Amino acid sequence: MVTQYPPVELPEETADDRAITLTYLDLRKAIGIIGITLPFVLVLGKMLIDGGGLQSSLSAYYYTSTRNYFIGAMCAMGVFLISYRYGSKSDWANRLTNLASLAAIGVGLFPTAPKHATDAQLRLSQVHAISAATFFIVLGFVSFFLFTSNQTKQERFRHEDWVYRGCGLTMWGSIIALGVSNASFASAASDHRLLLILETLMVLAFGTSWLVKGQFLDSKTRAAVAHKVTLMYRGAPGALGMRGHLRGHLRTPRHSH
Repeated sequence: MVTQYPPVELPEETADDRAITLTYLDLRKAIGIIGITLPFVLVLGKMLIDGGGLQSSLSAYYYTSTRNYFIGAMCAMGVFLISYRYGSKSDWANRLTNLASLAAIGVGLFPTAPKHATDAQLRLSQVHAISAATFFIVLGFVSFFLFTSNQTKQERFRHEDWVYRGCGLTMWGSIIALGVSNASFASAASDHRLLLILETLMVLAFGTSWLVKGQFLDSKTRAAVAHKVTLMYRGAPGALGMRGHLRGHLRTPRHSH
């Protein structure tokens, strides 16, 4: 004899529930947009206002006319990150985002050392470097582990985890490359803009992971892009193919994704 239980009625989603969901999505989008646009605003803004070429790093734009934007963007990311919560059962995750928020503010308020720096400026630069490393290490962890384990059915796609893991690995790999370059050939790395390239890669990876998590793209487009990233990281033939191939994915995504 099969025992039948009465159906369980789940509470319907209220307007407040939807508002909270949208608020968290908006926070993720805001963090991602600031991250992705930061290098372009700094580089193009400096060229338009001050003229001249590229700086040695993103942090070096503190000493250009785009300094206020650099400070404001880092502090804004810090505020958004400290406002982001994973729930009462994820205290350790909340501590991570709190640490990242303090690190972001530290990057903005404690500048890197200029040329011919004084002892005081060198000490501030050390705080800047520690803050920057902490910021990307923690957010790499968030992208690689938290974003892949804390997904709802509406957010999860077959290949989307590869986007988060790829962004996390990009941040960690760039930090390692920065450490090796600074220890081995700091002046050459600065002259060839290696620091600028690696910092830009980290910022773009960080911004991408938060934009995807914030559902910045519609579901079909996100699935197609995530599938493309999966092929890239698996080394599939033609994964880095023509842009038209990606556009084809975006127009006609496969139903299995």
